Formats: sequence, C-alpha cells, structure tokens
Amino acid sequence: MLSLFRSRLIEHGLEQTTLELVLERLRGLDLLKAGGRQRTDSTHVLAAVRTLNRMEFVGETAGRAGSPVRRGPDMAVRPGHGRVG
Repeated sequence: MLSLFRSRLIEHGLEQTTLELVLERLRGLDLLKAGGRQRTDSTHVLAAVRTLNRMEFVGETAGRAGSPVRRGPDMAVRPGHGRVG
C-alpha cells in the first residue's frame, strides 16, 4: 500500500509538497527545530546494513542448497561421476 501511495505522489509531482507539509507539522509540534544540527548514528546504521546483508546471503545460500540444479542439466554434478554434459 505504501509503495502505491509513493508512486501516486511521484506521478503527480507532489513528493516535495508532501515532505514540506510533514516538516511543517513536525515543527508545529516542536519535534523539529529550524537550523538544528542533524545527527546520524552511523555505527548503528552500518550494523543494521551488515545484518541485512548477512541475512540476504543466508537466504540465498539456503535457496541454492534446496535446489541443487539451478543452472540446468548441463551443469549438474553427480557424486562420483563429476560434471555431466
């Protein structure tokens, strides 16, 4: 659903207007200060990206282990016989 909403915003050129409205609302609630200093916790972000990459690698490995012949019969390897094809 969110991706459809985002696509519609971009299609109608409203992404900047929507961002400005959200920022204005946050300022009105004193959740965002004008001219404030932006801080990012890069260590936290890097750790999260590393975790996602590892999870992706594990998923790919598990998927390939579950289907030993993904490249077709000409690339199959039979135990004790070597490469077929």
